[in-house]
Amino acid sequence: MPEDGTLIHRLVGGHLTSRGLPPGSDLMIDPRRPRRGEVAVVRSGGRTRVGIFDLERGRAVLRSDRGTRWLPPDTVYVGVAALAAPTLDGMP
Repeated sequence: MPEDGTLIHRLVGGHLTSRGLPPGSDLMIDPRRPRRGEVAVVRSGGRTRVGIFDLERGRAVLRSDRGTRWLPPDTVYVGVAALAAPTLDGMP
């Protein structure tokens, strides 16, 4: 975490590659509740999850390259990706 207290989340899976965010991309997090279409970071089921926030049949979901995940009512919204720093080509 940077010294100014800004939250950073590093993507570990290829869930948002179609959005130009390959594994290893760093996301700076704006700690607010997401709106439809924004890249959201949430805690659900003991795990941190990242995806495009949306609504389906009146329920909150995260969409990614791997499908749609319904969010349970006890989901904690960490924030929204305010800025992304993708990995450089050829870098691990």
